[in-house]
Amino acid sequence: MKNIKCLFLTTEFPPGPGGIGIHSFYIIKEMKSQYNWDFNIVLTQLDNASAKEMDLFKEKYLFPIFLLKKSPNIFRLIINIFVLFIHALKYNPNVIISSGKHATWFAAILKFFLRKKLISFGHGSEFGTKIAKELKINKLSYSFSDLIISVSHYTLNFINNQTDVKVKKHVVVSNGADDHQFFKIDSNSVNIFKKKNGLTNRRIITTVGNVSERKGQWVTIKAMPHILKSFPNTYYYCIGNDSQKKKYMTLAKKLNVYDNIVFTGKKSIEELNIWLNCSDIFIMTSTHTSKGDFEGFGIAVIEAALCGVPAIVSKGNNGVIESIEEDKTGFGVEEKNYKEVAEKVNFLLTNDKLRELMGENARKRAIKSYTWKIKVKEIYKKINNLYLK
Repeated sequence: MKNIKCLFLTTEFPPGPGGIGIHSFYIIKEMKSQYNWDFNIVLTQLDNASAKEMDLFKEKYLFPIFLLKKSPNIFRLIINIFVLFIHALKYNPNVIISSGKHATWFAAILKFFLRKKLISFGHGSEFGTKIAKELKINKLSYSFSDLIISVSHYTLNFINNQTDVKVKKHVVVSNGADDHQFFKIDSNSVNIFKKKNGLTNRRIITTVGNVSERKGQWVTIKAMPHILKSFPNTYYYCIGNDSQKKKYMTLAKKLNVYDNIVFTGKKSIEELNIWLNCSDIFIMTSTHTSKGDFEGFGIAVIEAALCGVPAIVSKGNNGVIESIEEDKTGFGVEEKNYKEVAEKVNFLLTNDKLRELMGENARKRAIKSYTWKIKVKEIYKKINNLYLK
């Protein structure tokens, strides 16, 4: 498969935030560098990033990105389909790849008319929607895909058992992380950063991600009273867009843990790397929401692992548990069980040597099996098999 031209449709892409965007970026970046694929990117929505930020990003990476306008009505939707069709005809791709719900809807239409192979990535929440119209469109669109690559076994099982999607071919390749941007730094640099930011002598718990019901920061906040009884110098840092900050600040005040909860907002990659290096424990107590939103995997857990930080994650009703090796690189806890979260945090804070060992196990595991370079090789093999059969 040489000199492949790929039309890549995605619902998210840097510089905007979001796991789907990170996933899409690294697949394109690594497929270009490792296999010399040519990409033309279609971004089906531009959220949390300005047009100026997007232009600067395109200048830096030289990615051809075509932004599709929003479709608030049927008239605009028809225009978008026509414009996208003309764009695809001019590019004339060998293969179409889609990532995200709306991207796959448009990609399925292109496949129908262009008769190209369609490969769709399955993340998670796009399949949990409770909206009847979306369920029907999902069924049509994803059933049209020649190959669905899910980011976790949980997502695969959810598609097979809880949706009407008729899967032609389905494989699992989990997410990765960038070991050039996330890595363990020397203790002296960590200590300097801690001193500069008033973190010295604090036990630090960190979550990275949009402050929301799905990411589950509220579960850890509810665990904090039990943690502070044993370790009163513990602070919980919520890094990321603070969508529901006000709601969770109210919860923290109610529980009398307000002074130990810090919402930092979004951080640059450089800042995030050192924050993770300062952390004793990484937490992702994700929840499967009433609207059907769930965590497909957990890129941030692998990023923390590359920094040598063990993780405590939810298990049972989402795919984030697959980002750790239980009892070796972290612990799984029952979803929404804040008392169990507190028990695991206190256990790790009590056992410094074990915590450091689990962190080192996490780092070695991530470097060996979970870098983007490794994961894209796996993806390439799966796509190659599709063409060979």
